Amino acid sequence: LSFDNKFEFLNDFISKLISIIITPISNIRGSAQLLQKIESKNTEFYEIIINEVEKLSNFIRIFKNKPINLQKTKTNFNIHEIIRTSIKNLDTLIIKRINLIENFDPSLPNVLLNKKEMVILLENLITNSLESISKENGYIKISTSYYFGEIQNIPNIKKSISSNFILIEIEDNGEGIREEFNNQIFFPFFSTKDKKGLGLYQAKKIALENDCEVQFQSLNNLTIFKIWIPIDGK
Repeated sequence: LSFDNKFEFLNDFISKLISIIITPISNIRGSAQLLQKIESKNTEFYEIIINEVEKLSNFIRIFKNKPINLQKTKTNFNIHEIIRTSIKNLDTLIIKRINLIENFDPSLPNVLLNKKEMVILLENLITNSLESISKENGYIKISTSYYFGEIQNIPNIKKSISSNFILIEIEDNGEGIREEFNNQIFFPFFSTKDKKGLGLYQAKKIALENDCEVQFQSLNNLTIFKIWIPIDGK
C-alpha cells in the first residue's frame, strides 16, 4: 500500500471505531446532566463527569469523518485571508520566537473551501514549524503561488480539464525531519517532541476532506510543507 492508501485505511478504521464509542459517551453526558438537575446534593461530582466527558468528546471530534453536507460549509475566499488569520491566532508565539517572512502572490484567485477547517490546518502546520525551531535566527517563510498543471483534452467534449493548483509553502529552518520518520509523521500519536502527535494527522485529514493535499520535504535543517489546493481550469 502507498502512504496515502495506508493513511486513508487507518483514518477509515479510526472513524468506524469512533462511531461505536461516541454513542455511549453521549449517553453518559446526558445522564449526568439529567441527574445534576434532579439531585440537590453532590452536584459538583456530576459537573466533573460532564466536564471530563466533554474533554473526551472534543478529542474524538478530531478523528470524525467529514459530514455528508460538508459542501454546504464551504465558502469563497482569498487564501491569504486565512493565512493571516492563522498567523494572528499564533501571533504571540511567532513574535517572541522567530522571524516571519511572507512571500504572497497577490494575483491568486479565490478558493472554495471550508474556511474554519483550513485555518486549523494552517495553524497546525505553522505550530509544527514553531516547535521545531530552537535557535535565535529561526525563521518561517510562508509563500503562495499559482501552479499550472497538465491540461487533459477529453474526446468528444469541447471543455478540457486543467489540473491547476494554488500552492502554499510553509518553510522553516528548524531541526528538520529525519528520513526514517518520513512515512510516519502524518499518523496519529506520532511525535518526536513529547507531544500528543495529532497536529499533522489533523492537517492531513482536513486536506483530504477538502480535496487538497499536504506534502513535505526535509533536507538537513530545512523543511517545507506544501498545501496543494486544486483550482478548476477554464
